[in-house]
Amino acid sequence: MKLLISFCFFAVTAAHLSYYFMEMFHPPFINDASWDAQHEYYQILFNKTLTITEQKKEVRAWAEENDLTKEVESFFSQIGEGVVDMNKNVSKLIHALPVAFRNLTKILRNEHQTLSQMQNSMDKLKAEHPAVFSVLDTAMKEVMGENDGPHGSQAKPQELRFPLPSIPRRQLSPRVRRQMGLENSRSIWGFK
Repeated sequence: MKLLISFCFFAVTAAHLSYYFMEMFHPPFINDASWDAQHEYYQILFNKTLTITEQKKEVRAWAEENDLTKEVESFFSQIGEGVVDMNKNVSKLIHALPVAFRNLTKILRNEHQTLSQMQNSMDKLKAEHPAVFSVLDTAMKEVMGENDGPHGSQAKPQELRFPLPSIPRRQLSPRVRRQMGLENSRSIWGFK
């Protein structure tokens, strides 16, 4: 469970941090700078030898030279607040995962229900906390080797907890899906 939580934390954090780094490439204050000043800014930004602290120091010096100190400080403040908010939200998400996982497992283990009842229960649970179930879905696919991301599953076959047989899979026919009550879902797990 700790592995799942760690995986989720890093996955969500990495995804959101890239947003803030992308903001650095097109900050709002850059439009107010001359072409030469923009060129200098991008030279600082793309200098791979600078640490983040050194880069911020050089951007602040650049801002002073171009009378954009207020705008740059405001921008850095917004980025900092955004990262703090993101960390709070990721922390809340991680704390909700164990409960959601227990509830999902309880639904999946209940054999005194039809598949459509199972689907309805999962849909209800998913509607209550969509972000949590998005993370659970990704984690389950990763563990089972079914991650359909652009690069496929990152897990090696020997690392999979539940190795999948090499039997060719086929889709259920629409008639069978309708009979099972799954006509509006893509998978038995209830995640889309």
